[in-house]
Amino acid sequence: MNSPAEVQLQPPGAGLPWTELLAARIGIRVLRLTTSRGMASRQFRQEGDRILAIARSLPPERAAERVLIQRIFGIEDSSRYWSVLMVLEHLVIVNEAIANIVPMLAAGIPFDREIGVADVKPRPDQQPEVIDRFAACTGNYLTAIDAVPSLHAGVRYRHPWFGPLNGHGWHVLAAGHQGIHRRQIERILKASS
Repeated sequence: MNSPAEVQLQPPGAGLPWTELLAARIGIRVLRLTTSRGMASRQFRQEGDRILAIARSLPPERAAERVLIQRIFGIEDSSRYWSVLMVLEHLVIVNEAIANIVPMLAAGIPFDREIGVADVKPRPDQQPEVIDRFAACTGNYLTAIDAVPSLHAGVRYRHPWFGPLNGHGWHVLAAGHQGIHRRQIERILKASS
């Protein structure tokens, strides 16, 4: 394991390489057009279940171990030195925010607070209880989304990388986001074994 003094990463919010960001923007646009609400909900649940199964199978010390990995598609450099528990905390932060934002957007209420990439980074000192928080958050997220009559109605809120998204766009993004971080967890475990 690398010590924090040995790890030199770009600051949070530095973003993705230009070509990758362009590919991701095109991908999100296509997914918004081709992914139904039900498909996004199923993907969100499936990825959440996979993440939860992995996290619950780990001894606490391994789940808390920060591991430097090579960057994978969809995560910026500052997210390469995380533990599994840090990934779960990040997902809790993001999923709770989206679950609060989407109903407001659908109701036509602008969300006027700016949330930057640095605002959703986890603290390094995570405890195993974040696993249960992630499990609860996954269920709460889907309950909040299911309660919204139309994800296409209302106003939009700007994502720092992908621009203005309506509720459907945010839901599709949340589903894909779970998958990106499940792959990150698998990479962390492979690098630490």
